[in-house]
Amino acid sequence: MSLFAAPLPSSPSGGLALRRVLVANRGEIAVRIIKTCALLGVETVAIYSDLDADAPHVALATQAVYIGSSIPDTTAGSDFTSPYLKGDELVKLAKATDSDAIHPGYGYLSENAEFADKVVAAGLVFIGPQAESIRTIGDKAASKAFLAKFAGDSVPLVPGYSGADQDLATLVSAGKQIQYPILIKASAGGGGKGMRIVREEAALAGELERAASESKRNFGDPRLLLEKYIDNGKHIEIQIFGDKHGHVYSFFERECSVQRRHQKIIERERMSASARKIGELRKYEGAGTVEFIFDCETGAWFFLEVNTRLQVEHPITELTTGIDLVALQLFVAAGGDLSSLKEVTGVQQIGHSIEARLCAEDAFADFAPRIGTVRLWVDGLNNAAGARRDSGVETGSEVTVFFDPMLAKLIVHAADRPTAIRKLESLLRSHVCIGLTTNQPFLLNCLSHPSFLSGQYTTALIPNHIDALLAPTSNALDANYTTRLAVAASTFLRQVRSHVRSHGSDGGALASIPDSWANNREDLTRRPLEHLAVVLPDGTTSGFRLELEIPKPGDSSRTPFQSYETTEAYRTWADIEQVAPGKTGQSAKDALIKNYYGGSRGRDGKEGRKEGDWSVGIDDADVRVGDVKVAGLRLAQSCSGPKTWFHGYLRISIDGIDETFFLATDDFAGTTAASQTVWIHSRKLGGAVQIHRRDLLTFAGELDKRVASGDLGEGAKYLSSMPCRILEILAEDGSNVKVGDGLLIMESMKTEIRLSAKADGVVKLHVAEGDICSEGMVLCEIVETED
Repeated sequence: MSLFAAPLPSSPSGGLALRRVLVANRGEIAVRIIKTCALLGVETVAIYSDLDADAPHVALATQAVYIGSSIPDTTAGSDFTSPYLKGDELVKLAKATDSDAIHPGYGYLSENAEFADKVVAAGLVFIGPQAESIRTIGDKAASKAFLAKFAGDSVPLVPGYSGADQDLATLVSAGKQIQYPILIKASAGGGGKGMRIVREEAALAGELERAASESKRNFGDPRLLLEKYIDNGKHIEIQIFGDKHGHVYSFFERECSVQRRHQKIIERERMSASARKIGELRKYEGAGTVEFIFDCETGAWFFLEVNTRLQVEHPITELTTGIDLVALQLFVAAGGDLSSLKEVTGVQQIGHSIEARLCAEDAFADFAPRIGTVRLWVDGLNNAAGARRDSGVETGSEVTVFFDPMLAKLIVHAADRPTAIRKLESLLRSHVCIGLTTNQPFLLNCLSHPSFLSGQYTTALIPNHIDALLAPTSNALDANYTTRLAVAASTFLRQVRSHVRSHGSDGGALASIPDSWANNREDLTRRPLEHLAVVLPDGTTSGFRLELEIPKPGDSSRTPFQSYETTEAYRTWADIEQVAPGKTGQSAKDALIKNYYGGSRGRDGKEGRKEGDWSVGIDDADVRVGDVKVAGLRLAQSCSGPKTWFHGYLRISIDGIDETFFLATDDFAGTTAASQTVWIHSRKLGGAVQIHRRDLLTFAGELDKRVASGDLGEGAKYLSSMPCRILEILAEDGSNVKVGDGLLIMESMKTEIRLSAKADGVVKLHVAEGDICSEGMVLCEIVETED
């Protein structure tokens, strides 16, 4: 659906009032701003760090400038400042590039009044509200004082503390008066950063410390406020717009009740007069969002805060009103009069819109952030009406520990809510993100939950129904479908090996393969035996021994098969030794390997197979594979390094049912045996599954790695559940700790996590402050002491 983009006013010389805009942000919001600027004929300057050099926003802008490293220098201690937060440097850069204005996007410096002042003092236009508006109503603490003084009863305030005194004793005392549970919030920012729910006084001090630190690193300001936390509430936000001529308009509501980590991941609409009143009191200019909380138990509603910037959820308003809000920001910044636009004065809300945030995180591992390479990124929209994707990544993008885990926003619009839900579900299932774990399955579970479907939900939907929302993926799949995934993955790897043998070990000739369906059945039966481990998003693992043959016409030969176990089935040495009674240690492991890689059993081939089919014996079953076609097979490369891999589409007929899968391999080293892992996107599953191809060497190697890491032993080791940076060591090496004592604080994707002891004992550290740690790395150990 096309949006109305307000035309920019003209300058006195007859040109556009804004010629060139520096976009002081990155990722999907930078892409969003740059696209609208291009539509209006405004040039853009993108900024990027070392981790963003090949990002989409850099390529889309008129020009781009490097602003420094986003990787903390461990020798610099804790004084590292992200280059995206260095306001003085960004103002100098805008002047050096002859820009007229700076658009801050959201996050970073978008709600920093000092930055807005510096932009204006340099003779530039700040595309946002006046600095004084940011100070008085953008700051969460100051806004409550301002509204208490000037708004009266028209804007009810949620009970809380927003004073300047940030002393711990003062905050603890305030918490008692408010009564638990309470919510800690960062005064200077949003997006869930610096936000914590505290249900008892004993936890308050530690959470205050973490929230202040997180707020300081994300917004440059450690101040906090406390609010009464309403468990059973509806979160409502209202979009407002003001101009330099005193006009303030409301663009209706969005409902943001389905949240995790206090980020709104699914949106809707509502509430108005109070929001407009706040804007008029402050003579507000530009885009703003006024947030309220509705208490479902008492029927009372309270003002929460004003976000003096474009909101992450702004596409909801755009699709229901038909107005481009970024274009409206530029219009207002250039001095435009909103009352002159009939699209604004007569704005109407039409239909229903829902937005989902696709994030690089593992819902089945306590929503831990995940990093990695986007090995295949395919837009599932297919130009569908009323569907939109705002994204800052593409095939080859690297998702790192240094930025927020949001990859994209998927937004739909329809005539009514049930249709919008079905449309978003279809969009999520067809959107392809292969190579790293995402929250796709979790989002689909949210959309299909009875409480969400009925509309009878609150901000407590996720915590109250977390078990159902994290239902194992395997529950939704029958064994036959898992078998189909294994067969499809094996077939794709065979196609890759066939192409490599045909076109050379460097894969260079693959560039000449047409991007259309091609049947490459020759040589597919080389290496007829494979062992596959299928890992579903919830961590459930199924093992298969797969053997195949393409029979001659009329051949009724028997297809050998044998079920296969994965290394994950063996958690201790005792598990391994059970396979070989009377043997221990290495000899038991050797017996295990021989058991699963030696010998085979016979079984009749699949009845009813046609000439040209081949039979696959897999885990006590036979399936019939017919037509196989591949399209888009490419040797891809990472945006930030020399890594290469294959990706493509596979259409395969299994037991007479055709299905199309999207697939990508792990890193390719130029040999036909190099690719041991393949990711496969299934529309039925609504996400990607990881499948490992095991041979005798890699099966034994996996067991060896588990033994070496202590995974089969009895040690109390603490592993990093996600890539992270060590912020602070809380327990010295060799010190005694008790259950619940803090061990260390780590940070991943802008979120701080405290690691606590689960047993009494002596600490043995494996890391130091400032270390960058990969997932699965041993951080420390607790050596339990004897009584």
